[in-house]
Amino acid sequence: MNFVYKLVSLTRLYSLPTPEPVNGGVWDVERKPVAFQFDSGLHYGFNASAAWGALIPGDGLIHLGAHREPFLPSMFHQLRCLDIMRDQLTKPRAQRTEQPARHCMNYIRQMILCRGDTHLDPYQYPSNIRPVDANPIRRCMDWRAVYAAVEENQREYAEWTAAGVTGSSSGFGRETVIQALESGDKVVATLRKPDALDDLAKKYPADRLRIVKLDVTKFAEIDDAFVQAKAAFGRVDIVFNNAGYVAIGENESMPDDVARPQFEVNFWGAVHVSQRAVRFFREENTPQGGLLLQNSSLAGLAAMPIVGFYSATKHALEGFSESLAKELDPAWKIKISIIEPGAFKTSVFNLDTNHMIVVPQHPAYANPVLPVYNFRGAFLKSGGQEVDTSKDLAPVDASRAVAKIIELSRLPSPPLHFPLGKDAISAVREKVKTLTEEIDAYESWSDDLGR
Repeated sequence: MNFVYKLVSLTRLYSLPTPEPVNGGVWDVERKPVAFQFDSGLHYGFNASAAWGALIPGDGLIHLGAHREPFLPSMFHQLRCLDIMRDQLTKPRAQRTEQPARHCMNYIRQMILCRGDTHLDPYQYPSNIRPVDANPIRRCMDWRAVYAAVEENQREYAEWTAAGVTGSSSGFGRETVIQALESGDKVVATLRKPDALDDLAKKYPADRLRIVKLDVTKFAEIDDAFVQAKAAFGRVDIVFNNAGYVAIGENESMPDDVARPQFEVNFWGAVHVSQRAVRFFREENTPQGGLLLQNSSLAGLAAMPIVGFYSATKHALEGFSESLAKELDPAWKIKISIIEPGAFKTSVFNLDTNHMIVVPQHPAYANPVLPVYNFRGAFLKSGGQEVDTSKDLAPVDASRAVAKIIELSRLPSPPLHFPLGKDAISAVREKVKTLTEEIDAYESWSDDLGR
């Protein structure tokens, strides 16, 4: 910016008799008017850090008078906040200090809600002071009470952004933990092998990141994770139900010892975490409320060949989540969003881990004409194998998807269903189209069946 503001040192403080009424009910506090006189015309630009430091010390207050009374002219603080945010936004993300900028964003947000103090413009009292005086008396409102309310709101806002993430070792889970931490949130990261997040544990202190061992198939560990979250941060407002894996193989030949464990993790694990989350949001969060994010899949809305049992686990999760959303009392302020991602580059395609289990091909389906043959090849291709198929899932960068999921979590009214990725949207549209055509074609068959 090319302009500067005349922000000058203060000397004399005068009390005025009549308090200003409560500010429109936004803040139930009283601001008493005060007056002071500028004693110089010193200019402070946006880059004048030394001058700002002298004018507004580290505690953000100007101390006036013989008794060093703390005093906060709000415009001074707003301009300093603009300087802080500008400085942070010009740095690479890794070099940013998130907390001051977050504080300033919240402060300015509250000042907008409070109709911030604009009385720092010259205010000439009836006196012998000339209309154009280099050092006029000016009027401003004492913002100490309002600032105390803002500080309290800031503490509540910081607590509100505590999130719990299951399946944090890799893929969407790990990326969500990273991006949430980078944005300043507090995170409880749960996973079966906590040492997978040792790098993040070294980077972030315990008051920002709590890592908890959790196998979602074990009730006691689910309960312990919420107990630790409460102890660490006091509340949890976002739970990202992300733990899961995929097994590929034809439905006809999928063995029970491969199919059933998928349900234990992908469905029952998510169900048990959801049940505990709802109870926590309602009974332990003060005030009540929270957001439950269910990481389903495109396959949860439109089943795919070769991953029939994975599709079934996600269809089950979709049905459970829709039913749960319809049962919740709106007074509890609990929201549910079901995320239905398409193909993204995550550990689900890593053949060196247990995130994708491959069952040998059934001979009857070894026909290149069949979709199931080509879908098998597409999954293996995404896992890095050389295969003879033109089918390609073309998974894209998962970090971009996670950024959208975090953006979704900030919405005041997130949608129940959130297909994510062009492939997901296309497949869902095609299913809706086919389903609509079939309904239209056979609707008349129900005409004589009553309601």
